[in-house]
Amino acid sequence: MLSKNFQNYIYSSQLVNNICSVFRRPNVKRFLKKAYGCLSIVRHGFWFVDIPRTSSSSLRSEFGKHFGRVYGKKNLIEKEHATSQIFVDHIPAREMRSLLGNSIWKRIFTFTIVRNPWDRTHSMYNYRQKVFGIPREWSFRDYVFALEGASCESEFFEYHGYRYGASEYVLGDNGEIIVDFIARYENRSHDLKMI
Repeated sequence: MLSKNFQNYIYSSQLVNNICSVFRRPNVKRFLKKAYGCLSIVRHGFWFVDIPRTSSSSLRSEFGKHFGRVYGKKNLIEKEHATSQIFVDHIPAREMRSLLGNSIWKRIFTFTIVRNPWDRTHSMYNYRQKVFGIPREWSFRDYVFALEGASCESEFFEYHGYRYGASEYVLGDNGEIIVDFIARYENRSHDLKMI
């Protein structure tokens, strides 16, 4: 049986930093941080699939404060709420399942929040206007037409989070839902209490 101090040390980022200082390679450090992240997910027993414009930043910020940087969110407009993070923002469930492995994915509780597609698209348009992520002269109509044909090679839509619909975050390779619980943005207070 491992001592509690040693268990805490294993789960701490200090272990990752100590091992990385031996190797002195950025790719090793990145690998070990992901390994630490995966261990933390197993330890806490859950993963939140964060779909953009569904309160995901607020939730990840709170999760980061309570459960550590594996759930954190640093890319926030309100910097005072930012926390450190290991995994990039808005990883679709199928990619996270691939990273963790199917057996771990089945053992942990996975959940997400979806939002009315029109409301979510309008929210994304307003956000991207606010941060100068799209041309200022674009109307909402212009934005929707540009989004409709967007791909990873389309200007202003290279990042998947700007063009993926909710289904691309929650479905597996065969079109099956692979998260355990889907909360609705419009009912998020009620739905999150169920978790």
